[in-house]
Amino acid sequence: MELYGYKTVAKRRFYELKQGEIFKATIHDIRPNEVTIRLGGGELYTARSYVLPEARIGEESLFCVQENDLEGRIVLKMVKIDSELRKTKMLTEALINAGVAPTDKMLELARAIINNGLPVDTPTLQKAAALTADEDSAEDIISFLLKNIPAVQKNVPPPERFSFDMRV
Repeated sequence: MELYGYKTVAKRRFYELKQGEIFKATIHDIRPNEVTIRLGGGELYTARSYVLPEARIGEESLFCVQENDLEGRIVLKMVKIDSELRKTKMLTEALINAGVAPTDKMLELARAIINNGLPVDTPTLQKAAALTADEDSAEDIISFLLKNIPAVQKNVPPPERFSFDMRV
C-alpha cells in the first residue's frame, strides 16, 4: 500500500474512490464504528470506519477505502501515518517556509539539524542552505552551525546516558 501518493479529495472525487485508494481528510467527529471527515472542499461525510485509538478530532489523517458500492455507502479504514512520513512532511514545510528548496540534500541536512538539537527555524535553515554551497558534508555544516548557535536549554539534546563517577 503506497502512502506517498495520497491526495486531498473534494466530494465529487470522494464518491469515485475505488477500493484500496488512499486519501487525506480531517477528522470532524468520531463515534463507535463511524467517523465523520471533512474533505478538501470543506464538505462533511460520515462513513463506517475502523478508527485508530490515537485518532483525535481536528487532526488530519489518511484513510483507505475498504469498500465503495458507488451508491454512497463507503467503508473506510484509518491508516496510521508513519512517523518518518510525518517528520518528512514537517521538514519539507519548514524548508519551504524558510524559502529553501526541499531537495533530498536539504531534507537530509534538516534531519541532521534536528538530531543535533538545533532549532529547525528559518534562520538556521537559511544559514544551513547558504553553507551547502561551500561545505561538502552535513557533518561539516552541523559543526559550523553548532559553533555559531549559542547553547541554551531549549536546543541542547538530553544526554544519551548519565554516568556518575562514584569514587571518593
